[in-house]
Amino acid sequence: QVEKNITELYEYGGYTEINIKGLYWMQGCNNRTEPAEYQVAFEYFADDVRADLSDLMKKFTGSSDDLGASEMSIIVGTISQTQNLTDASIEENVNKPFVEMQKGLADVIENCYVVDNSQYAITRWNTGTGNAEVLGSDQWHWNQADALEIGYNVGELIVNEILTENN
Repeated sequence: QVEKNITELYEYGGYTEINIKGLYWMQGCNNRTEPAEYQVAFEYFADDVRADLSDLMKKFTGSSDDLGASEMSIIVGTISQTQNLTDASIEENVNKPFVEMQKGLADVIENCYVVDNSQYAITRWNTGTGNAEVLGSDQWHWNQADALEIGYNVGELIVNEILTENN
């Protein structure tokens, strides 16, 4: 899809220079029970995405210049600590260790940043009823207000940290 879009920009959009600057990645809910395995897979994923985009940009430039794709910033958005609470222990025993692993990705992957979305609650465990109360749009996703706040936080990170460091 990226190759198709870049081709269209070159051929039909009139753009003569395209620079891939970064990737925002917010995923992990289905993998949250295996944080160590996810970390290893994510390290490979980051390397593979950068390599694939580097090769693609070299193809378009017709040179060894990948326009920075091999070193592009990767921003990781953490999952919520309260995502899909099916019992009272999920937050502490499943979600929290996964979030902590995500927060550490910036320490093991070069040019990687983390936006901590974990404080935005999606569900809340009600000890009185023994059930989760949904605060998000469903038990997996944030509500609109929180999604907008997360978007603001991503933009703030880009402007205040990434652009500042790369200029």
